[in-house]
Amino acid sequence: MADIHAQFDRMTDAVEKLVRETKRLRHDVAALHQRIEPFEGETPIPEPDVKFRKMRTFVDVFDALDEASRGIRGSEYALTCIRGVMSGISSDAISRSEMKPWLKT
Repeated sequence: MADIHAQFDRMTDAVEKLVRETKRLRHDVAALHQRIEPFEGETPIPEPDVKFRKMRTFVDVFDALDEASRGIRGSEYALTCIRGVMSGISSDAISRSEMKPWLKT
């Protein structure tokens, strides 16, 4: 029985690290996105709302994994949007002088 508890503790430690890293990733993506001025009709990227709680059951672990998964998918979506804007700038589809007012320094 002690072995199961030790394995559960190792698993919760790993999941807690994953949730922290997901929060850091979401924060970094939001900071990158904030460097671009919002345009009309744009959906803002929300700051991550990750609540750290002690995982006491397997349900708590699965909920934390689901939360991390949603955070990663949100980051992927936001990065795709940012990548589109950056690609437009780099391919000169949008001139740098036209984009300058939209970019924060």
